[in-house]
Amino acid sequence: MYDFSTRSTVVYFGDVTETVNTTAVFPRLHILFGPVAAGKSTYGIALATAHRAPLFMLDRWMAKLFGDDERPAAGRLQWYLERRVRCLGVMLEACRNVLELGMDVILEPSLVLASSRRSLFDSIEDWPCEVVVHVVDAPLAVRRSRVEQRNRDKGETFAMKVPLEVFERASAMWEPLDEEECRGRTVNWVSDYAG
Repeated sequence: MYDFSTRSTVVYFGDVTETVNTTAVFPRLHILFGPVAAGKSTYGIALATAHRAPLFMLDRWMAKLFGDDERPAAGRLQWYLERRVRCLGVMLEACRNVLELGMDVILEPSLVLASSRRSLFDSIEDWPCEVVVHVVDAPLAVRRSRVEQRNRDKGETFAMKVPLEVFERASAMWEPLDEEECRGRTVNWVSDYAG
């Protein structure tokens, strides 16, 4: 049995227990943040391949689980937000299960607000892993062009159609990570990732 708090292996031999110090390394939870169409999905796929790790992307889960569901005429935003919270909760549970097996995980939770990211960090504070944050960004014109192309081509990173007015609104909501969010964390800054 692996004891994540002491980085030792506890070996049970019937009535005898022996603790062996190891050089085991905590699994890593790689979390990707950035504005819409910054290249997070493309970067996440490359990161998952490099680390042989599962990739959990909220947009894909939302599209698979709720993409064909009928939206209400009124209260559409509330309908979306309720499902988003539930979906992220299930994703986080799955991420933790994989981490507890000793494997790295790549998570793209689509969190553009600092308050949402703080809530996420608070919820994973006691997890048995090293957290590595990747901030992926690109200029607005590049991101707009990517959304148009992704909507048209429906390529590998396509999860759902993003109308330009939704892209503009979501882009305006993006709050870059500040010093407080980065303090004490490993943060990789990725500019204009295109694969």
